[in-house]
Amino acid sequence: MRLRAVAVIFFLALGILAVPLASDAQQPAKVPRLGYMSPGDAPALDIAFLQGLQDQGYILPGEIPRYDPAFWRGLVKQGYFEGQRIRIEIRATNEQFERAPKLADELVRLNVDVMFVIPVLLVKAAQDAVQKANKAIPIVFGPEFDPVGMGLVKSLARPGGNLTGLARVDPEFEGKRLEILKDTFPRLSRVAYLTNPAWYLDYFLHAKPAMEAAARAMRVRLETFEVNTPEDLEGAFAEIARRRMEAIVLPMTPLLLAERHRIRDFVAKRRLPAMYGDPIFVEEGGLMSYGVSLAEQMRRSAALVAKVLKGAKPADIPVEQPTTFKLIINLKTARALGLTIPNEILSRADQVIR
Repeated sequence: MRLRAVAVIFFLALGILAVPLASDAQQPAKVPRLGYMSPGDAPALDIAFLQGLQDQGYILPGEIPRYDPAFWRGLVKQGYFEGQRIRIEIRATNEQFERAPKLADELVRLNVDVMFVIPVLLVKAAQDAVQKANKAIPIVFGPEFDPVGMGLVKSLARPGGNLTGLARVDPEFEGKRLEILKDTFPRLSRVAYLTNPAWYLDYFLHAKPAMEAAARAMRVRLETFEVNTPEDLEGAFAEIARRRMEAIVLPMTPLLLAERHRIRDFVAKRRLPAMYGDPIFVEEGGLMSYGVSLAEQMRRSAALVAKVLKGAKPADIPVEQPTTFKLIINLKTARALGLTIPNEILSRADQVIR
């Protein structure tokens, strides 16, 4: 079932409060409170993680929701939920970004100890709410394009202020994915660029020209298909089929990750070569990917949140940049689609799934 934030916002608004067992008679310590602000769709589903919280003695009210597992696992790795209680207040815009200021104000009024926010539209709303309230609530942002240029931090090494977080790859990187796809299938002439600009508009405005320049250099006709809600996918699929696109390239966005099974099924039905922006697509049956893992970046985000909760100041925590880029190829999928991957490309791959 597709993850829809509207189905869980009621529960999320309650937060997750770890309560001590009845036998614990000691005076409880202050429970740190994390404000988690998201657009509405998480990149993956994971019920087992929250069931693990219950195994640790945590009592979760109501139905167990499905969150972004990489972030929560990252918090577990940092020691939270295992030996320390934490309250999580989650606010999701449900893809209605105009709601961001109101939701940010709610988290500020709750006086959370730290906020984790993604993407940049929500980050700016959170920062405005903090400044308006004349508070210094620390904010950790998820992977964002050019945090310095967007005015989030003074520099990557010394952010200053109350924000720190992760930087995304340079938009020029998108053209590299197209280049690898063309090297793999030299006869390609029409490629669909399926993208999600609403969540990462600043990145998209730089990435699209980079993709178009790369396409011109390779004499490839590139057509862009924008998907800003899950409902947009069917229309995009119909247009890709109608225009007889020969391949598809996807960037790394949480919305596309959340809808990856629908995307993968469409690509398989059309027997299209596809280059994805996140390895999870290939691990689950996609053809090839090049880039960094969003799941790993979410784990790193959790580590930064943990640093702040343990007393570090965002001003002194450098913004982390991705350093590992992997080309992953699924030969099982290639065979199922009747595609041949040249040995030259296989030799360049960091991982080949056989």
